[in-house]
Amino acid sequence: MSGEEKMIKVLIAEDEHLERKAIKFFINKLYQDELEIVAEVSNGEEAVFQALENNVDLVLMDIKMPKLNGLEAAEKLKEKVPGTEIIILTAHSEFDYAQKSIKIGVSDYLVKPYVEADFKEVVDTALAKIKTQKKKNEKERALLEKIKNISPVLEKEIILNIIYNTESSLKSFLKHTRLLGIEAEKFIFITFNYDEQQKIDTELYNFIRDQLKGCFDNIISYNGLINSIFLVIDDQLPEKINSAEYKKIEAAVKNREKNILVKKSSISSDFKIISDIYNQTKEKTADAQFSINTYPYQSEKKVFAKIIDKNYEQAKKEFNKIYNYLVQEEKNNLSRIKSFLRRFLIFLNRRLMEYYNQQQPFLEMQTLENEIELINNLEGLKIY
Repeated sequence: MSGEEKMIKVLIAEDEHLERKAIKFFINKLYQDELEIVAEVSNGEEAVFQALENNVDLVLMDIKMPKLNGLEAAEKLKEKVPGTEIIILTAHSEFDYAQKSIKIGVSDYLVKPYVEADFKEVVDTALAKIKTQKKKNEKERALLEKIKNISPVLEKEIILNIIYNTESSLKSFLKHTRLLGIEAEKFIFITFNYDEQQKIDTELYNFIRDQLKGCFDNIISYNGLINSIFLVIDDQLPEKINSAEYKKIEAAVKNREKNILVKKSSISSDFKIISDIYNQTKEKTADAQFSINTYPYQSEKKVFAKIIDKNYEQAKKEFNKIYNYLVQEEKNNLSRIKSFLRRFLIFLNRRLMEYYNQQQPFLEMQTLENEIELINNLEGLKIY
């Protein structure tokens, strides 16, 4: 950024030539390296136009001017750009009038005739406010840029935490929405997947995301192993999800890929049950024969969630519950319980790879399967 761009932009609105000259003298003497006079005007109407046109930071505004007086011009400018600092210039006889200007949000006023010390005191106060706001704005811009760069990673973490209902799912979701300035409360999950176990390619995923972003206010999404998951947050959801615009999006997606399945959850505003709302889009898990609502599948997710939360003792307890359930349900059928254990390890391995974005398997499946095959009794299997 150049030195000129860092200068604070000033507009002088004064219909008296000598007064304008005096203001310029003080500015050049006291603030040569800080303030840049970008425009000089002699009426209130032009003051508003030039202030908006030049994106000024500070306006020195005389009260008595033609077309619009200073107070009227200040009010119009504050309506359009509330952050603009305005200093009202007034004569003694207009003191009460100047006080009224404070109510509409002007920074301060100078009573004519003023001396250099008075001018400096009032302008210094306004400059301090401007500099503080500029620093705040710069930090916000830097933060938003940082969020923009890491947003795909954060969104993946949020979606996976929601899927597996980890302890951090609600916390990470609320933190992310605050960072992005998302204030809407109504949400819905929309998932897209093939009727067979097949990952949606990146091109189609990006197409769907772009289409949804054009229809809804806020989208958090992730292209998972077997489906593309879109968390839509928008207080106009009831109207938008039933709109012709959204129906065109579904039609456009299916026109590109005829085998695509689209599932939607109900609309909710209770973020505490966000994982349950997501589960409405899942009739069956692609990793198992079990229904989404049956015990083993839900408990598999609990085991994985505890691993992600690094609560390994609780993960073991959850798995023991699954084991005891299977022993009872399968009536001590060692072969069927082994089959479940193999499938569970495949599930766990795949989810760990997905969550931590690893290409290499976490578990050596062939070795594990060989070890499981050698076990010939339930007690040995439980210990294993």
